[in-house]
Amino acid sequence: MARVRLFLVLWILNIALLIGTLLMLPTAFQTTDVETGETKQWLALESISVQGNTRYDDEAIIGTSGIEIGQSVFSVNKNAAVKKIKQAFPYAETVEIQIDFKRNAVINITEAQELCAVYSPNTDSVDGKWMVVGNNGQALMYLPVESERPFRRLYLKGAQTTGSTLGAVVLSEHDLAIVRELRTAMADNGLTGVGEIDLSDRSRIRLNWKNQISVILGNDSNLTYEVAATVSAIPKILSRHGDTATGVLDVSQYSDKTVTSPMIVFTPSALLNENKEQTATPEAPETTATATTTTAG
Repeated sequence: MARVRLFLVLWILNIALLIGTLLMLPTAFQTTDVETGETKQWLALESISVQGNTRYDDEAIIGTSGIEIGQSVFSVNKNAAVKKIKQAFPYAETVEIQIDFKRNAVINITEAQELCAVYSPNTDSVDGKWMVVGNNGQALMYLPVESERPFRRLYLKGAQTTGSTLGAVVLSEHDLAIVRELRTAMADNGLTGVGEIDLSDRSRIRLNWKNQISVILGNDSNLTYEVAATVSAIPKILSRHGDTATGVLDVSQYSDKTVTSPMIVFTPSALLNENKEQTATPEAPETTATATTTTAG
């Protein structure tokens, strides 16, 4: 019987100790300045800074994170802070928070790279607008519609959008894959001056080169090779027809660099205007080292 009473006493003491510990948790990491009497957190943060940010106000990012100078390093909720920052600042593609041994917190941001801009039509609450889309397919910011194309950005015409919320994926996986491949192919082959990718007809994907030449690529099965053929063809077109030549370049029949007789056709604008039904005249670009060139008739 004595053992039972002893057990009950020890059990009650343990419960009381646990309750006391829980009640003390809010002040467990606090210290008091002996001179000012000010209460401070134990191991308090000394500073907070932001790195990698070029688009937003650093103080706005810090304020959104919920992290404050003076709070205990043990009370910093990094996961919650990262989530808040990414929700509020769409260009912040990746966010990492580090706290060093001197109790300095650093918010490291890797910004999303812009891929293209798409048109988002009118909704109940928002007028039609351009959406700048990142390489991750997410909407990064809105732009007002002031012309036929967004200023100084690659326009993805006829894109399939899945929404219009900043920070959310707004481009279909298929269209995102197409524009990524084209951007990579253009960069690898040195094709500059493309202001528009037209996906209105996905069996005849088009590029707008410097508002001079409309390039017909065909479907999405051979885009990389067709971009390479375009890069080879354009200098020959300009050499023959002049630097201001305009028209349509069709490389849609060019499948890959092993083809011995690729069908590459350039139709000058003058010929198009004379007779839109007229068959295009083959141009003479040498697209690859193994390709057979044709002479325009």
